Amino acid sequence: MNLKKKLIAGYAVMGLAVLLYHWTFVPGAGFAIALGKGLVWPAVLVPGVGAFIGGIILIAFLVAIYVI
Repeated sequence: MNLKKKLIAGYAVMGLAVLLYHWTFVPGAGFAIALGKGLVWPAVLVPGVGAFIGGIILIAFLVAIYVI
């Protein structure tokens, strides 16, 4: 197994762990919310990463508005 497959498998396993945690132990979190948090688990575990991802999305959105 090469490095790329190991990294993808590790990301998926950690995402599954976050999904199961939020779906099981967080009150009021349905499966859809838990799935969303499982997909972007670095932003859930490290809030600064979430702000960084949000900034990139905002910049991409603004560029798309001004270019198109």
